[in-house]
Amino acid sequence: MFSETGNPHSEDKYSTQKVSYRTSGLIEAALKMHDLVEDDFEKGHTNIDPYKNDIASLVEDAERMSSLERDLSSYDRTHLPIKVPQAEKRSDAILTAIGRHPDTHVQGAGVNLTLGIPLYMLMDIANRSHLGIYQTEQPALSDELMGDQFHTLSHYSFWREQLASVAEAQVLRLANRGIMPQVVMIGDGSGSTGRTIIDRISSTGLPLNVAHIDISSQQLEVQKDAYKKSGVSADRIASIQGDALKIDEIVQEHGLQNGFFVLNEVLDTFPTHALLYDRDGVREMNQILARNDKSLQAFKTNDPLINRLSSYFPWLLPAEEDKILDSGKMVGFSAHWPLFLKKLFESTEHASVYMGDYTGSYATKTFVFPPLRMYGHHSENGIFNDYLTILEKPIDITADVPASILHIASAWGGKVEALGSQADFLSGLNPHLRDIFDRKLTLVRRKLEQPNYQSSIRELSDDLMFVSEVMSKGFFGGLVTKGL
Repeated sequence: MFSETGNPHSEDKYSTQKVSYRTSGLIEAALKMHDLVEDDFEKGHTNIDPYKNDIASLVEDAERMSSLERDLSSYDRTHLPIKVPQAEKRSDAILTAIGRHPDTHVQGAGVNLTLGIPLYMLMDIANRSHLGIYQTEQPALSDELMGDQFHTLSHYSFWREQLASVAEAQVLRLANRGIMPQVVMIGDGSGSTGRTIIDRISSTGLPLNVAHIDISSQQLEVQKDAYKKSGVSADRIASIQGDALKIDEIVQEHGLQNGFFVLNEVLDTFPTHALLYDRDGVREMNQILARNDKSLQAFKTNDPLINRLSSYFPWLLPAEEDKILDSGKMVGFSAHWPLFLKKLFESTEHASVYMGDYTGSYATKTFVFPPLRMYGHHSENGIFNDYLTILEKPIDITADVPASILHIASAWGGKVEALGSQADFLSGLNPHLRDIFDRKLTLVRRKLEQPNYQSSIRELSDDLMFVSEVMSKGFFGGLVTKGL
């Protein structure tokens, strides 16, 4: 193979240049993103929380809330985690699990077996089963799996430092009420965010207990090693293997009723339904998996419980008839979002909870792909929604989360104290944030003008992607408290 340098034997240089070109593309994309969101920042607060009043009305309606809680309880009992059996081949194990599930539609037999399943089941298997990406040896954010395609705020030290400022303020707030300082990290990946927070709080001289919860025992070890580097003694670190979907049981068993909780990009991993809305109402999108030729297509089914649950939330309601195209609109919905908030705030006493996630457009007039995103090597081929990939290799499936859902925590004693884009959320603590962004952007542009900028292209890309991520309205930050 010839490289762009013309040397037929320069594979190393060829690989390096490929990475360079990909990163250059990221820089170009980041600059465009920055230009698009700059006006939002200039106008002030970005409205990513349009349903606050609707949720408040729901919470104030005792009859509707009682009905919603009954439906959530029913969902919690009937939509259980998918049990994937052990098998020699990954595809056989997953197809067996799918075939056994009562929500599966089965046609044919043997090699011609065709299975139709709700997308939330595929998401559950891909993320949370023993074959799921959060329990395998390849963590979701590994460079090997994700390559250059995945960037999120926790990768950037500046953002981690800003979140650590939030943590310090909240832990001091708890300490002033006589509550032992405690940080609870949920799904902390490599542990870098937790370590930055621990470093900041430790600098105050306060004694600190740390609990971290993860579905993967391997990630727990990685996180614990990171935390110990901050000087926290092992006896002050509680490593808890468990699923955030059972947060109430974890809180009660391990005495986590009080503390500062951190959930960055956790809600978007919960099993999520893909709902289709058109003039005929709401239906759930399923996927057909054909084992013989691995074809993929969607079809629709009706689930009365999902239909009832969708009726409570304004972003799920069908728009006015003249705004709905014939093809309808696609919306992602996870009943585990309100369920998690209910379990967390019913089980805690004095808690401050940071939650951050990507949010999306919930007024989409039409659809091309289901409202779930997939990450992994499969997307190198440009196939971003080929759900059959789950049969062959680990992938990560995520969903956008409506920021307004946090307000429903008030039904169980929670109070939203801050909610907005990351720029709005962090600017409340650091009013000079915009100046920092501008200086960073000016520095990057200056470096790009230098003839040897390729030598620092990754650093430049990281800086620009960070500025774009924080300034965009696509990633929200929220602080919800109870008993404070």
